[in-house]
Amino acid sequence: MRAVVRTEWGGPVTIADLPTPQPGKGEVLVRVSAAGIDAGAKHIIDGEPRLLRLGMGRRAPRDARVGTELAGVIEAVGAEVTDFAVGDSVFGVAHGSFADAVVAKPGKLATMPASFDPADAAASAVSGITALDALGAAGPLDGRRVLVLGAGGGVGTFLVQLAVAAGASVTGVCSTPKTAAVTELGASHVVDYRQNEPTGEFDVLFAAGGLRPLTALRDLLVPKGVAVLIGGDGGSGLLGGFEKQLLAPLTMAFSGRRFVSITSSTTTAKLERLAQSGVRPVIDRRYPLDQAASALAHFASGTVIGKLVLVP
Repeated sequence: MRAVVRTEWGGPVTIADLPTPQPGKGEVLVRVSAAGIDAGAKHIIDGEPRLLRLGMGRRAPRDARVGTELAGVIEAVGAEVTDFAVGDSVFGVAHGSFADAVVAKPGKLATMPASFDPADAAASAVSGITALDALGAAGPLDGRRVLVLGAGGGVGTFLVQLAVAAGASVTGVCSTPKTAAVTELGASHVVDYRQNEPTGEFDVLFAAGGLRPLTALRDLLVPKGVAVLIGGDGGSGLLGGFEKQLLAPLTMAFSGRRFVSITSSTTTAKLERLAQSGVRPVIDRRYPLDQAASALAHFASGTVIGKLVLVP
């Protein structure tokens, strides 16, 4: 089978011919129909933050395969698998999803609704779940003023939709080419950060992109407001930007506001909740699997509106 691989941290990705894996006990083999590109996949390719390398190989990656989000059809099941059968359409996560086929854990998959396009399903399995977890950390949003930083990105486009559906008045912050898409998702106001910085006071702030310091985020919140930190964009070295999460409690101390950091994980229950929410990803472009290098370069450019998807 074909699989996207890299043999050095941050090195070029190529297409390799690998043996089709076989599911073991408690595993299934999924024939991949689509695979989403998310920030986590890029972190794993680059080995950044470098703390990742402690478990994945200090000098070079132990496992050359990459990719996480997927949608596809179950082709084989291992022993003791009862939740799925051969022929079931599923979506979720598995390491090495940038391939024709991948072995997955049933607890990381859900049945793909008939109304889903495989590309939409694949692009939701990490980014959509991250947004879902972020909303859960923020608390009720009905009638609240919400600011979404990085509103035009993979997670941000989900956040805007989910917050609007929850009854919030949403202001999205993004670059010029993404403003129309964010408006179409339901944002009441859109700030083009190339022209202006967001101003005002908000009840909830979701930081899904941008390099603003913690003090600037704090000052955008009303007393008792909450900022939800998502990921570690813009960082490098050992922690790769995640030092913000470590410093956040000190920045918020005695301010009457609070930071919440989320570490998201994909489960069957969350995938089912997301499917029932009615939100869908914004897909900028679909690439054939053999153009994965071009797709990842596009992703790294920061110009993607929503998500990119690989189609084997």
